[in-house]
Amino acid sequence: MVVNAPVSNILSAAEQTMALLLRRLETFPSSLGPEGRKCERSKWEGVELYGKTLGVVGLGKIGALVAQRASAFGMRLIAFDPFISEDRRVTWASSWSTSTRFSPKATSSRFTFPRRKRRRTSLTPRRWRDQAGVRIINVARGGIVNEADLADAIRNGHVQGAALDVFEKEPTTESPLFELPSVVVVPHLGASTFEAQDKAG
Repeated sequence: MVVNAPVSNILSAAEQTMALLLRRLETFPSSLGPEGRKCERSKWEGVELYGKTLGVVGLGKIGALVAQRASAFGMRLIAFDPFISEDRRVTWASSWSTSTRFSPKATSSRFTFPRRKRRRTSLTPRRWRDQAGVRIINVARGGIVNEADLADAIRNGHVQGAALDVFEKEPTTESPLFELPSVVVVPHLGASTFEAQDKAG
C-alpha cells in the first residue's frame, strides 16, 4: 500500500524551528570541559525572543504551529503567505492581537532571495537593515534562500546570523556558510524524531 503522510512530522519540524530560534544554546557544550574555565561568558551572549518580531514565510501547517509557539514566547508575528485563504487569514490574525500580516503579489510557491547577474539585490528590505540583529532561518526547502547571498549579507553586517536545516544540494559538504561562526547548520533533521518516524510508519 502506498500512502501519503503529510502531517506526521509537522510537530517535529515546528519544534526544530523553535530550537533554531534558540540556537545559542547549542554553542554552550563546546565551551565546557578541560578548557571551559578559560572561555569568557560574553562570547556566548545571545538575545531573548520576547518582544522580537518573527516573520513566518509560509503559514501552512508547520508555519502556524511555529507562530503559536513563538507567540507563547511573547514575540510579535508577521505572516507572509500569498496562498492562504481569506477566512484563515482573518482567523489567524484575530488569534494574536499583536500580529501583523502581509501578502505579496507572488504567483510562485518559491519565496527566493535571488542573486542577479550584474546587480545584487539586498537580502533584506531596507527598513530591516536599519535595525541591527536580523536573523534568517530556513527549515522549509533548500534553494529558498540563496546561500551565497546570505553569506555575503552576514559578512557585510546586513544579517547578523542564520540557521539552516535544508540546503539547495543535499547532502551538502561545501557551502560559504560553513565558515561563518554566526551560522548554525543542521543536516535536514526536521523530521528526525522518534515520534515523527513512528507516525509516518
